[in-house]
Amino acid sequence: MNVSHTSDRAWLPLLTIRPSPEPDESDLLISDPLQLRRSRVNRAAFLDLLAAELHRKHPRGDAQRLAGELDRRGWRPSREIEPVTLKAIRTWWARGWHPSLEYFLWSRNRPYIDAADTTGEVRRKTVSTYRVSGEPPPRLVPKGRLLALPAPMPLDGTQTLGQVLMSRRTVRTYDPRPVPASLLSTVLTHGLEDVRTRRTGRLEDQLDYLKTHGIAFDFYLVAYSVEGVPAGVWFYELIERSLVCVQQGDFRNTMRSILVGMKAPKTAAWTLVISADFAQYQWRYRHERALRHIYMAAGRVAQRLIVVAQAFGLGTLPTPATHDAAIIKLLRLDHPRQSPVYTLTTGHLTARDRVDV
Repeated sequence: MNVSHTSDRAWLPLLTIRPSPEPDESDLLISDPLQLRRSRVNRAAFLDLLAAELHRKHPRGDAQRLAGELDRRGWRPSREIEPVTLKAIRTWWARGWHPSLEYFLWSRNRPYIDAADTTGEVRRKTVSTYRVSGEPPPRLVPKGRLLALPAPMPLDGTQTLGQVLMSRRTVRTYDPRPVPASLLSTVLTHGLEDVRTRRTGRLEDQLDYLKTHGIAFDFYLVAYSVEGVPAGVWFYELIERSLVCVQQGDFRNTMRSILVGMKAPKTAAWTLVISADFAQYQWRYRHERALRHIYMAAGRVAQRLIVVAQAFGLGTLPTPATHDAAIIKLLRLDHPRQSPVYTLTTGHLTARDRVDV
C-alpha cells in the first residue's frame, strides 16, 4: 500500500505500508526507501489515523500519538525532497518502473552488520542463529532418465587467456554442424569447475556457509544438435557431470520465441539456462542486496563458460532477455522458488567469426 496521496497532508513519496513478514505478527511495517528506514506500527492505531485523515478529522488516542511519531520522522507530512530526487522519482513512475524503484533504493546502499568483523565472529554468530531454525533447503533435482556425458577434454594451453578474450565475439549465427557430446562435457566441466569446487566444499566452519560462489544456480540445457544427446531439455547434474532428462523434443522455435525473437537457436547446438534457486541464497543472505548479487554472480559464472567455449572454437550469445513465464514452463521450474536469470546459446563458429589473435 502506497500512502503518498491519502490526504492534503502529503506523506513521503515511496513510503509503503505492508503486513509484517513475521509469522503471528499483527503489526504493520512502514518502509521508507528514501531514508533507508523501517518501523513497525500498531495496525489498529494506523488504521484509525488513516480513517481520521480520510475524513479530515483530528486523530485521537493511540492514533494521535502515532501521528506525532510519524511527523517526527518526516513521514507525515512529507519532509522537503531535493528537486533532483523528486524528478528522478517521477521519471521512474512515468516509465512504469515503480515496482522496481523501492527495491533499487533499498539494495543500493545496504549497511552490513559485519562491516568491522575482522575475526569473523559476527558472521559465525549470525549463521548459527540461522541454523537454529533449520539448515539450508535441499537442492531441487528433477527426476528423469540419466545420461552420462563423455569425459571432458583437457585444456591444452595453446592459447593464453588474453588471446581467447581478444578473439571473443557475440555470435548469433553458427555453423550448424552437430557439436560432439565430449565438447559439451568439456565446456560444462571446465566452465563450471569453480562452482563445482565450491558446491562440494565441506561445511566445517560456520563461515563455510557463506562461501557461496554459484550456490544459487542450477543449470538447464536445451539441446538442439549435440551428438549423443537427444534434442530436448536436460538438467545438468553438476557434481556427477551428467544430464537428467526433463523432456525431449525439438525446441528451437520455442527458444527463439523465448529469446524475444533472436535467431541464434536456429543454428546453435544448445542453449544453457542459468536458473536461480532463490531459497538457497535467501537462507544465507537475508537482505535486499542479495538479489542484486545473484544477477552479478550470474555474469561471473557465464563469463567463464563463454571463455571455455571460445577456447574450443565455439561461439556464444549471452543474454538475460527471456520471456520468463514461457521458459519456466519449458524447463518445468518450481516457480517462484526458481527463475531463469541468464542464457548462453552456443554453437560452432563460422569461418567469418573465427578471429586469430
